[in-house]
Amino acid sequence: MFASLKEKFLSSSWAPQDEHDRAIADLVDKATSEQLEGPDWGVNMAIVDLVNRNPAIMEEKLMRVLRRNVIRGSAKVQILTLTVLETCVKNGHASIYAALCASDLWSDLIKSAADTSVTRGPGQQTPA
Repeated sequence: MFASLKEKFLSSSWAPQDEHDRAIADLVDKATSEQLEGPDWGVNMAIVDLVNRNPAIMEEKLMRVLRRNVIRGSAKVQILTLTVLETCVKNGHASIYAALCASDLWSDLIKSAADTSVTRGPGQQTPA
């Protein structure tokens, strides 16, 4: 079930539509890079600053990019994505709660939690 959602989302070839999309996508890609050992707090706070400058526009764009990262399949990217989300919720404008509630990110998180095809890092066990 989740694999078909992943294929559908990735095949839609999400591409940035404007400079706001590109800015938020670039920062989230840096904050959730596979090469990171842990969260990059400087980039995470830059994301918060960008979203707080224009919450009405940027919150929806942020949720779309975070959703894309949750669907990717890598456990490391998913954890870093959740860290970005947590940073934005704790440090962002109060209206981010409404954007988060209205997004499809929750259903994707639930589906990814049940997905056994997620690639695990060394030393991580696949759930039974």
